[in-house]
Amino acid sequence: MTPKQIIFLLFIFMLPIDGTEYLSFYIGPFHISILDLLLVLIFYLVFPEETLRGFKFHPFIQTLSVLFIMLAVISSISLVYIPVENISYDIKITLNFIEFLVLILLLSMMLKDIQYLKKVLAVLIVSVSLVNVLTLVKAFGSPIPGTVRMSSTIFGPFLIGTLAILEGYLSFSCLVLGTFPFLMVRGIFNRRTTRIILIALYIIASILAYSRSLWIALLVQMIVSLMLFQTLETRLNKKVAMGVVFACILMALGIFAEDLYTNLIKIRPGTVSLRVVGYFTGLDMALSNPRDFLFGTGKGRFFSVMEEEQVPHNFLLDLFISKGIIVIILMGLVFYIIVKKLVRIVRMSPGYEGEEKKKFAVLFLISLSGLFTEGMFSPLINSFIFWTMIAITCSFLSQYHEAIPVKEQSRA
Repeated sequence: MTPKQIIFLLFIFMLPIDGTEYLSFYIGPFHISILDLLLVLIFYLVFPEETLRGFKFHPFIQTLSVLFIMLAVISSISLVYIPVENISYDIKITLNFIEFLVLILLLSMMLKDIQYLKKVLAVLIVSVSLVNVLTLVKAFGSPIPGTVRMSSTIFGPFLIGTLAILEGYLSFSCLVLGTFPFLMVRGIFNRRTTRIILIALYIIASILAYSRSLWIALLVQMIVSLMLFQTLETRLNKKVAMGVVFACILMALGIFAEDLYTNLIKIRPGTVSLRVVGYFTGLDMALSNPRDFLFGTGKGRFFSVMEEEQVPHNFLLDLFISKGIIVIILMGLVFYIIVKKLVRIVRMSPGYEGEEKKKFAVLFLISLSGLFTEGMFSPLINSFIFWTMIAITCSFLSQYHEAIPVKEQSRA
């Protein structure tokens, strides 16, 4: 491997620390981490070299680039009228659109073949698995740095509601949902014993973290996987299938265990009602006048009204309040184009570029189904980990020319 590929793998391995205070500092209101510095270094190593070689971005990437430029421009309109004291979060969203575009462009230049993509996913899975192991150790009472929920409770030997290393549950959810599907079949790890052990670690750590939205998103991924695996010619290994079923049973026990539910419902009786109030308050603010409907009312205004619920726990509503309906439509187009291209590959003729490409398209669809489900309960639009997973998906899609779907081929 080249030095830039090694540095990029280091970047991927350290991805879980995004959003933490480890190896980071602040410049004014902006959080700068080692990941940002590594990204700048990789860009410096990759972009000039690829430009001299005459590298041309795939038309798919070019289309996304146009949409992200439009997102950055339109999202900046609200910055003209938002009060200065409430503007920092909204500036961050606009700047993030530019950062995420650079991330997608960079990964499309880095991940040019399926073999290196496999290495990237393998390194990320190993990194997430280390977090899972440390979470298990922390749940036994070890003083490992991390996060403990206010609603944590003792359940057997475990402290439920704890997370090692990471300071936010959204980052953990995105890491788990983004990589979990790639453990279901051969491809990244071919030994079924390894996959079953890693699946068990993922599920146990997810239960210990007590992230209810993550549980729901994982169940959605299970359902989607049962639907999409039928499209593959390669049969899902029976033992891996049994491991997934066992994981589902563990998940159900984690969600419905009577003692756990009884303890937690006493501690946080008003969570659901507070979230609902936040949803309706945010909608009322965004619909208050045509300007706010089109370009956003600004997150600072929502903060001033909802002191207890400072973040709308829905990424679409979060974006709607901050940047308006036009940005929502453009973001919807970004996701629609990505999903449509993945579905097109899943429907392609079996002999086109091998079954492996089709398998990875299925796995990325399962991954996105979980991430989008998590987004219904979390403000993940600013999540660097979420957009890294989107960028990895886009780099996979940019490796190939358009396939001919089976239905279209039969009509021809």
